Amino acid sequence: MKYYSKRWEALPVEKGPSSILEKVLRARGVEDMMKFLHPSAPMSALPGQDKAHQRIAEAIERKEHITVIGDYDADGISSSAILSRFLRHHGLTPTVLLPNRYTDGYGLSPNVLSRIPADTDLLITVDCGITSVEETEALMRDMDVIITDHHEPKGEIPSATSVVNPKLDRYPFPDLSGSGVIYRLLSSSGLFVPEGLAALAMIGTIADLMPLLDENRYIVKQGLRELFTHPSAGLQAWLHHVTMDARDVRSEDISFRLAPLLNAPGRLDHPEHAFVLLDTDDPLEAQNALQECLEANEKRKVLTEEMSTGISAHPLEPAILRYDQTWKRGLVGLAASQVVQTSGRPAIFFALEDDRLIGSGRAPEGFDLLGAIAACEKHLTRFGGHRQAAGLELLLEDFHAFEKAFHEEVRQLPLNETRETQWYIPLKHTEVGIYLLDELEKMEPFGRGNDPVRFLLRNMTLESIREMGRTGKAFALTFTKGGMSHRFIHFSPVADILVEGESYDILFEIKRNVFRGVLSMQLQMVDFRLRHLLPSYHEPFFIPYYEDLIQRIIHYDPDLLQESVLLPLTRMENDGEEVDFVFDGAPLPNLTVLMDPRERLQEGFIDLLPTRETLVEFYRELKTQETLDWRDPLRAARRFLSMKIFEELGIISYTRHNDRLEIHFADGNERFDLEDSLLYRQSQSILEAWSETN
Repeated sequence: MKYYSKRWEALPVEKGPSSILEKVLRARGVEDMMKFLHPSAPMSALPGQDKAHQRIAEAIERKEHITVIGDYDADGISSSAILSRFLRHHGLTPTVLLPNRYTDGYGLSPNVLSRIPADTDLLITVDCGITSVEETEALMRDMDVIITDHHEPKGEIPSATSVVNPKLDRYPFPDLSGSGVIYRLLSSSGLFVPEGLAALAMIGTIADLMPLLDENRYIVKQGLRELFTHPSAGLQAWLHHVTMDARDVRSEDISFRLAPLLNAPGRLDHPEHAFVLLDTDDPLEAQNALQECLEANEKRKVLTEEMSTGISAHPLEPAILRYDQTWKRGLVGLAASQVVQTSGRPAIFFALEDDRLIGSGRAPEGFDLLGAIAACEKHLTRFGGHRQAAGLELLLEDFHAFEKAFHEEVRQLPLNETRETQWYIPLKHTEVGIYLLDELEKMEPFGRGNDPVRFLLRNMTLESIREMGRTGKAFALTFTKGGMSHRFIHFSPVADILVEGESYDILFEIKRNVFRGVLSMQLQMVDFRLRHLLPSYHEPFFIPYYEDLIQRIIHYDPDLLQESVLLPLTRMENDGEEVDFVFDGAPLPNLTVLMDPRERLQEGFIDLLPTRETLVEFYRELKTQETLDWRDPLRAARRFLSMKIFEELGIISYTRHNDRLEIHFADGNERFDLEDSLLYRQSQSILEAWSETN
């Protein structure tokens, strides 16, 4: 976990007797609470649905041969299973074609089109097809084509029998998933829709990270109900495997426990087993398909871990770009996502295939990854995606030029724009109780667009840390305050970071936990911070804190200092007067809130920056003294920044050994130019700008 890698902001809830539920919904801008909490079936007609209804009804009446083309991800698989089960219920036996991402590619590729049976009367696409203009024109000579998709159209719309897409004709809710589109189309057809299809649409909606608002809230809530009342053979097998009662399944269980199983086969090879899991009515076939998905997912975990483990990033590297010929293109996005979580920086990983790099990138909240990639498009052969997730291709020979251009784009953005904001509601330690769980459950399903509510407890003393299970990835932590104890769980290693007896602010979520039929409240810690701002040399945060500080220098923006944590001191001397500071808008105990702390914060930050004179002085100290005193906070900050400049210039390297820092000098490098250091140049630019305005 990065030290202070994310901003914490208090959710602007109203004061007064209102419930937590009402306060959160108002703060999030929900105007109609009843509609949000109890969504009804959507009434708006999807663009193109009337022609699609008519043609599907004709095909069923005439017993025609329908071919379905889907996609290899969980949404495409769910969409295909919805349509397949619907058509089978109405007496047809459709042909379902799902692409292999490695040999076929996405959508209506030549390989997939070559497998369409010659006797096909009607072709229906699900979760693909909106950009297949030429392919559709060719197909329409031999059969009718209905395109159902939710992706963005690009210019010309295919001339199909019908095109059903919520992003056309200003449809009021454009954020349906592919499975949501086909489910809505069939539900509004007037034909009987078998129970259980909403559960499949729910899976696709959650797996494709659609915002859980409006129509999607209805689909997911209805789907969770049908998971209990009418689970398919495959979903029954999954429920048995995870030993869950369907009534206890929540959206996060779909996100983290089911969706990865469905995505895994298509990430490694062909998605057939995932499709069979959702499509079959045979319990034995479902069990076999589940086992194949489980094995694929375990292999996916190992490969992804191998890709992301050991990826080191220089503190001055604004984004992390890597490639390898052993990496699979279906996994590079997952590995990049893991690196974003640990580094707080944009990451793009590439699979090297022949002389091409096929990549997938992820970025922290607030960073426009697609925009940054688009600014470098002259180095690319193609790209596409969204603000925080994008795919791209380029020639191997263009990699370094693209990397340089992309780094420059990232550096132009203030660091604040690449830092995720974590909204919270402050609580007193005496206010934590199961009544909160009752309130929060009314807001389900949680997901994108309806994030889980997070709470903040301040000044909690860590009493104990205990590892849970055998994986080394889950920990139980007990914090105390005022004679009360609260037990949290946390899902990343913290034993070498947290210090027993130290005080922390805890950011956490409240989860439902059912064990042997007994419901309890589980507190899940998602982030933490030290109550005092300066990590001393003996604390495990010492180096990570200052490396984070370096990133703030590189992305310096004076207008953001008031809300940032650039100042590593709780107090400092100014003209002989001791000044107290505010941290993240929340005053620390026994400190005075300044009426206008921005100027003092800037002064404190400026004082940290090394100059040419202080660098020369520190270099001499390193060369002549065996030990250095790190106890003074301001001097420690300057020294560490100086060390990073020297490291960047190749003059020194260092290693930390518990209670000491060991400096290594490079051989034969007595002469150097400070201007070769980006950190030095940026520091001087900040100092010059400061001197001009003060």
